[in-house]
Amino acid sequence: MSAFKRALLLMFALSGVVILLALAITPSEEEIAAQQAARDADPTSGATYACREFIKASLVSPSSAEFGAWSGWEKELLDDGSVRVEAEFEAENAMGATLPGRMICVVREEGEKWFLEGLEDF
Repeated sequence: MSAFKRALLLMFALSGVVILLALAITPSEEEIAAQQAARDADPTSGATYACREFIKASLVSPSSAEFGAWSGWEKELLDDGSVRVEAEFEAENAMGATLPGRMICVVREEGEKWFLEGLEDF
């Protein structure tokens, strides 16, 4: 078999794998409805993930961040609709030492997107 035919065959095989992965990753209508019901039942449910991403973005070494169990994070729905989250993690500092960290993150959900309103050490 020529190199061109092998490359063509490989390209088609990879295309098939990508299509299968896309189908496997796409949530069903039932899964989407269940996720929406969970968000409606607990308006703070997405805040922990949003805060995790905002905290990582603020770190010197985002890829070194280890957050442990999010279920232990304190969450509070504030009167204005924003969510206050107390997060604990470990991450490397500028010198490469891994240190524990604690931050208070305040986020607000608008539509399907979370916005950072405040982030500070505590």
